[in-house]
Amino acid sequence: MAKTKVHGEYLQDSVVRFTAKAGENITKGQPVYISGISGELPVVSLADADDTAKMPAFGLAEATVSTNDELEVTSFGTLAGLDTSTPGYSLGDILYVDTTAGALTNDPAGLEATKLQNIGIVQRVHASNGSIKVGGAGRTNAVPNLNDGDIFIGDANNKAVSSSLTTEIESYLDGGASSPVLASLIVDTDTLYVDSTNNRVGIGTASPVQALDVIGNIQTDGNFRAYDSVSTNYRNVLGYDSGNVKLQTGTGSSAYGVSIFTAGTERFRINGSGSIEAVGNGNGFYVESAGGSNGSGYFRYENDYKLNIANDRGTAQRIILDNDGHINFKINNTEVARFNTDGLTFNGDTAAANALDDYEEGTWIPSLASASGTFSNAGATYTKVGRIVTVNFRLNPSGTAGVVANSTYINNLPFTINSTSGTPVGAFTDVSSSTAGIMGMHGVSSNRIYFTTNYSTTGFIAGTLTYESA
Repeated sequence: MAKTKVHGEYLQDSVVRFTAKAGENITKGQPVYISGISGELPVVSLADADDTAKMPAFGLAEATVSTNDELEVTSFGTLAGLDTSTPGYSLGDILYVDTTAGALTNDPAGLEATKLQNIGIVQRVHASNGSIKVGGAGRTNAVPNLNDGDIFIGDANNKAVSSSLTTEIESYLDGGASSPVLASLIVDTDTLYVDSTNNRVGIGTASPVQALDVIGNIQTDGNFRAYDSVSTNYRNVLGYDSGNVKLQTGTGSSAYGVSIFTAGTERFRINGSGSIEAVGNGNGFYVESAGGSNGSGYFRYENDYKLNIANDRGTAQRIILDNDGHINFKINNTEVARFNTDGLTFNGDTAAANALDDYEEGTWIPSLASASGTFSNAGATYTKVGRIVTVNFRLNPSGTAGVVANSTYINNLPFTINSTSGTPVGAFTDVSSSTAGIMGMHGVSSNRIYFTTNYSTTGFIAGTLTYESA
C-alpha cells in the first residue's frame, strides 16, 4: 500500500501516525510531545514526566532525526526495530513516560508533581528488533502518584487534592464543626481499655482499678510526677537523665528529703542538702548485716568520725580509719598491722624507725668491667624491701671469656650501696665449668661488686647478691 503524504494523523499498515517537525535531536522510540507549530506541521520535542509543560506525550518517534527534520510519530499501533532488551524490560511490561526527558520506564515512581502516562506495552524483547505496542497517547492519568503518608481528599471545588493524613485527621478532631466524643474504647481486647464510666484507663488489662492501671513494664522518656500537698505543686519523683536514674522531690529551695520507712517508722533519709542520715541510730551512719549462713557484720561511720568495718557484732576482726588518718587491721581484737605516714608497722608497733616504708620490684642492666672477652646481659631483676636490696643477674660470654679475681667487677646496680653498713655478699655459678665463687665489695669507697675467683668460660654466669642501699 503506497503512503499518501498528508498533514495530521493518518492510518497506514494498521498504525496511526502523524508527520511532525523535530524541535530538537530525537532518537527512534523516544516519547515526544507537541511543543509548537511550523506551518502546517506540529513541532515535537522530548516528553518529560516531571515537567508539566512537556506533557502529555503524543507518541513515539519512528526514526532518529536532527533538529528541524521531518519525522513520523506513532500514536497508536506497533513500533518495531527497537532495543527493548538493554533497558531490562520484560515481555508485557507497561511503559510510562520517564522523568528523564525522552526516556521510557517500566517503574512509574515519582513525586506528586510527576505526570503519570501509560504510553504502551512491551510486545517483543530484543536488542535490535524489539517492539512496543503504542497506546494512551495524548493524555495523562487524572490521579497522579501519591507521596508517602498522604491521601487524596475532596476540596471545596469537589476536586481530588493531596494532603497529609495526619494533617487531615488533626483538622477534623480539633477544628471540625463537632468534636467526636468516644464512649469506652477497646483496642485489641486489653492492649488499651478506656473505662468512661469510672474514668479509668487500663493498659494490658480490661478491668482497671485505678485512674491508670498498667499490667507490664513501663518505659518513659520523661519523669514520674507526684502531687505535693505542702507546696501544692507537682514534683518529679522518678526520672532518667544522661544515663542516671533520678529519685528526687524538688530542686533548689524546693528540695525536700527522700525517706525510707519500714514498719511505719523512718529508717533512712537523704535530706534536702544531700546528707545521708540513718534515722534513730546513735552510732551515726550504720549499715549492718543481720547475719545468716555467712554470719553478721557492719559498716559504720561513727560520731567520733571513724570508719569502722567489722565482720561481726563483737568487733573481733575489723578495719578502722581513725582521726589521724591511720588504717588499722585487727584480728581477735588485736592490732596486727597499721598503715600511717611512716609506712607499715606490725603487731602494735608504732615506732617510725621500725616502719616498712618501701617495697619495689624491677629489672636492671648489669655492666661488667675489666673482664677478658665480652659478656652481655641475659636478664637481671631486683627486689627492694625497705633498704635491703637483692639482685639477680645472668651474663652470657661471646666465645670464651673470663674474669680476674679482685679486678673484674659488676657496676650499674639499681640502688647505691651503703658502704658503711657492711660488705655486700653474693654468690655466682658458671654452669659451663661448674665454677662457683663469692662476690663482694672491694674497698670501702667503691660502689662495685668484684669477683673473687679467676676462670674462663663459654657458658653463662648466674649470680645473686644482697646489700643495704644508701
